[in-house]
Amino acid sequence: FMSARKANKGKEIQNMQVDKILFHDDGTAYMIAEQYWVEVITSYNPQTHSYTTTYIYNANNIVVVNFAANGSIVWTKCILKTQISGTPMYLSYSVQEVGKKLFFMFNDNAKNLKIQNPEDYKSMHNEKKSVAMLVTMDEKGNEQRNPMFNAKDLEVILRPMLSLQVSPTAMIIYGDKRKNFKYGRVTFN
Repeated sequence: FMSARKANKGKEIQNMQVDKILFHDDGTAYMIAEQYWVEVITSYNPQTHSYTTTYIYNANNIVVVNFAANGSIVWTKCILKTQISGTPMYLSYSVQEVGKKLFFMFNDNAKNLKIQNPEDYKSMHNEKKSVAMLVTMDEKGNEQRNPMFNAKDLEVILRPMLSLQVSPTAMIIYGDKRKNFKYGRVTFN
């Protein structure tokens, strides 16, 4: 999931956290991980003799690994996602499996809807201007991106980590912004 130049320099993907392993009756499985870290910046003000600490949360690419029943890797895919914020509330993703399809929901930069080249991918650093993205991944790892709603139009921002699977094919999602909040039900095919 990196350029040949970085790979030749020995660079590696860092800060990957395995979030889920989804097992199937036939012995196959999906492993899902996300690149996540927190930057801590502390500064000292000599005039007031005080320290200020700032936290910057980063939730980036989602990696999906499909395992065969014998434990070998069938395929590995990376869902591009770059999220940077001073609060983790609107970061990360939610996922639901229906059959062997995976449905991912997360906040994304609206400009990414028209980007074809991964090198041009934009980070989501302003939740208020984000779009709730739905990425559908089939059992071969093919990905399709579709916007669900624009945070500005609905006046709420998706909180992916608060989503709740309520049936084998449905999820309740939650969004808020200041005192506004909304719930929604998403049904997957």
